[in-house]
Amino acid sequence: MKKVTFKIDLTLKGPLFCGTNAPGVLGISAAFVRNRSGGVIIPGPHIKGRLREAMTDLGDLLPLGSLKIVELLGDISSGDGNAPRRGRLIVQDFGLIGQGNGHGVRYRIQIDPELESVKKGAFLAIESPLKPGERAVFKGKIIYFTDNKEEIHRIGDVIRMAFRFIPALGGQRSVGFGQIREVKVDWVEEPVATARSTDDMTRTRYKIAIQPSAPFCLAIPHKADNLFESAVTISGGAIKGCLASVLNQTTGRFIDAPIDDTLPEPWKKLGRCFHQIRILDALPISAGIDARPVVPPLSLCVVPDDDRIFDAICLEGPGLIDHKAPDFSIDWKAEDYLKAQKAFSEKGFHFMDDPRKELIVRTRMDPEKRSTDEGKLFSYETVIPDGLQWRSRVDFSAVPDTDRGQVMAALFQLFDLDLHYLGKTKTSARVRVLGPADLDLPDFSKDEWTVTLQTPAAILPCDPRLNQAFVNRQVLFEAYASYWTQASDGCLTLKRFFASQALSGGHLHYRFRSSHPYNPYLLTEARSVFALELAPGRTRKDAEKVLRNWLAQGLPPCLDETDQDPNKPLWKTFPFVPENGWGEVAVDLFCHQEFEPSSYELIEP
Repeated sequence: MKKVTFKIDLTLKGPLFCGTNAPGVLGISAAFVRNRSGGVIIPGPHIKGRLREAMTDLGDLLPLGSLKIVELLGDISSGDGNAPRRGRLIVQDFGLIGQGNGHGVRYRIQIDPELESVKKGAFLAIESPLKPGERAVFKGKIIYFTDNKEEIHRIGDVIRMAFRFIPALGGQRSVGFGQIREVKVDWVEEPVATARSTDDMTRTRYKIAIQPSAPFCLAIPHKADNLFESAVTISGGAIKGCLASVLNQTTGRFIDAPIDDTLPEPWKKLGRCFHQIRILDALPISAGIDARPVVPPLSLCVVPDDDRIFDAICLEGPGLIDHKAPDFSIDWKAEDYLKAQKAFSEKGFHFMDDPRKELIVRTRMDPEKRSTDEGKLFSYETVIPDGLQWRSRVDFSAVPDTDRGQVMAALFQLFDLDLHYLGKTKTSARVRVLGPADLDLPDFSKDEWTVTLQTPAAILPCDPRLNQAFVNRQVLFEAYASYWTQASDGCLTLKRFFASQALSGGHLHYRFRSSHPYNPYLLTEARSVFALELAPGRTRKDAEKVLRNWLAQGLPPCLDETDQDPNKPLWKTFPFVPENGWGEVAVDLFCHQEFEPSSYELIEP
């Protein structure tokens, strides 16, 4: 298998305009899009859209052979809208070469047909890096994976023909902006190393660091139809999705083909065991810190006029700390968060960093009119990765011993190929394996342990009867108590907890439960903390086995009959499987003991 990098030089004739929503200099109505270093670019999504238009128009004139346009560029409307088809071509941004800072302004006006003069308010100052008639080169790359020499030449010809068929790029094309005058396409082939077998199975858990190459958007359930807010963490499911795309690319398969034992050798065992590999969510932290962030429990609190942080999980009920009512994180101000962050860092623990974000505005084009599709404007909130790394861990303990060596070697080989198609912006990211990681084991010589969710977990049924918890707090306690007893096989019982919940539905219902009445999933959110104790008649050895398994494999989800199909693996019927990072736990964080209040007055409810 080879990684083919097509290097494209586009000679454009000015003026040129590709707009951005970012504010420009004073007096500019429409600023030109730039990368993080301030360089002038033509965004990859715009290039990809114009290539799609050109290839569609050329149709049978393209030397595609057995390939299809949808296979190369993907198509969100080519099937189930909740499972879009992704293309094999990775189109990157094109950057302006050798034109200084590219500043320049062009002016547009609109004439009032009645007055035959400039229409009031219809004056536009457009930032353009090229003067009228000026020519400049934009360089970009398109990446493709194949082992077929003939296919490489065929794709090169397709790309060249498509670019030559495109008359112009950017906006204002109907008045002569952005004309393409020359196209040069060349490529470089790099061999992709294949998986190697290894007998080293002494460690089953490894630390990894992920470094995105550009801003990314991993959309969370959005509040508006045309705004996609981004999570700051990279979920284990997103990482595995990117790995699946890379694996299909390197084996010449369609990018959304299922990962199973139909993969060719030497990837067959990786395909068969892929769903058994557990990848934790990648959490952001400063690049200079050699640690993975910890998610603090909801039981942390502060009191007025006191610099200390307290942890209330060990307390028997609501009350006063040093004769003062505590404030929990839902009521914290910025200084309270900084206080907690400092208290943890002094003990060698770090909170997640809060990355800077930037809004990117996109619009869908009407293929018939070749202009903006009315009402199809949307925005991405992107995470800026500068100065940060994302720390995660990979666990192979669920992979059979006979396959583990080959599976580990194959996955590490995939890491060397980088991640692609990360989030809405299809960002690429480098992956580094930092070395083996140990489980953070608690003290097993006692009878009580505290479990803190580091990621959300589906540990409650979405039962309408839980609504009674708004008026009867015992309802929620009993529901959680039932889960912990069942999940621990009767080994542990619930004493007390601090928890928050959220509903998750929308496209997840239509993807996993489309044949059933609409019913969202109920998630227990990260930071929820539960105090558990050894059940009567059970031994500490029993508890140790259960807690070790939770630390390695995550919490088992709460399932009902609609979430299971005996003929399918769980990940095909249920979205919150532990192998994708859900239900990660920390047991007995230091704060539970060290931040326990020494003076406490219980208040009867």
